[in-house]
Amino acid sequence: MAADYEFLLRRAFGLAQQTDIVNIEVPTANPKPGSHNFMHIANLERELSQNMMHLGLTDTAAKGELSEQQNEIYKDTAYALTFSLMAINNINMKGKVKAKAEQFIANELCTDEERRELREKMMSSIDEKFKIETDNPLAKALVEHMQECYDTNYRNAQDPDAFLEEGLAYVYSVSAVLKDAEPNRNIRTVLEEVSDRFNKAGLGKVGKLISDELAFPASRKEISGEIEPVKESIKSLEIVYNDYNKDKLAQIYSDLKEHNELSDEQLDYLTQIFDNVNKEIRGTEHAEFEDFQEIMVNGRPMIEGNNFLSPKDRYRLLFENILSGEDVSIKGKDGEIVHLKPEIVEKNAPRNIFQRIFDAIVKFLTREPEKEVTFNKADFEQTESGWEFSNTEREKVTFNELIGNNRYGIFDINKAGKSKDLSAGEISTSTKK
Repeated sequence: MAADYEFLLRRAFGLAQQTDIVNIEVPTANPKPGSHNFMHIANLERELSQNMMHLGLTDTAAKGELSEQQNEIYKDTAYALTFSLMAINNINMKGKVKAKAEQFIANELCTDEERRELREKMMSSIDEKFKIETDNPLAKALVEHMQECYDTNYRNAQDPDAFLEEGLAYVYSVSAVLKDAEPNRNIRTVLEEVSDRFNKAGLGKVGKLISDELAFPASRKEISGEIEPVKESIKSLEIVYNDYNKDKLAQIYSDLKEHNELSDEQLDYLTQIFDNVNKEIRGTEHAEFEDFQEIMVNGRPMIEGNNFLSPKDRYRLLFENILSGEDVSIKGKDGEIVHLKPEIVEKNAPRNIFQRIFDAIVKFLTREPEKEVTFNKADFEQTESGWEFSNTEREKVTFNELIGNNRYGIFDINKAGKSKDLSAGEISTSTKK
């Protein structure tokens, strides 16, 4: 009887991660005959990160000399090269895991039919884990050509990380040339020159592929859109507190926290608060169901697209998460992710002598019993302590943040050849977020 294929998968993932890359061969522009130039992975990672930041992820003094068009070209190149690295890493890791899985399958004590079914399940599952899904024809073609290159030239290589090492070395070399290039340097020429250098050293297969795929500005622009980081910001969701609404606010807080319910009056009050913010972010006068579909809680959809909720339930769920200190965000029309940080603002308008006299008369005549629920600002302040975000604007990110926070999974360049989402005891569900 064949073993549980999930158990074998965990073992295959674990063993595939045990190979660390230490040194990478990086062919120089004018090599001496028979010489080899090796870089330590940590040094390559550091310099590659700095180069990529220079090309498109941060403002530098050098970039001030470039035209707006050249800035855009460099940024597109940085993102397109990054996507190429993501594809290379996924394909390389997938190949290593499949190789380990084949070893386990061959050693299983089972019938030929059971072995066939086991192989089919395991390989299908591995393909799913490392799948890069994209609707972009150029990005899809790049991934397919990368896979063909790996299957033809690297699948049975003595070094299981040769595909990744050559890809890293090529992208690093291109980034180094572009960083120091004159502002009018042609990107295609740089890609081809570095590819020729690698080809002479016998390491040119991956470089030639990237050079061909990214030769044209339009191609780099299209592929760069697959990896460009999403802009993020933080916006205060202002909850006004004063002498005249504190009881209402306290009741809302209590009803949500204790009973998970809202009255129609409470709903109207919260609707106004959120609609004002939503109008700024999404442009709609009143929040519709489509707006709520773009709300995320801790990075996951607050409601699923096919799950209809009444308006009251939408707002109840929204403010339940907000007042619980969860990370609530909403996607703007421009694609920016805006995190909603609640802020209790005390706004007591000064009362003149006539208003104070009127208040005293009303209080004397009505003699309303004291409310059972009273507003305690400390409750909000305690919750508010959990509303912490790393910064107020995330339009610029480091290269490692870029390759570690995208919808194709995590690529830790400092541990190249490994996948941070995969461990011997845990299998990631997908490479697409």
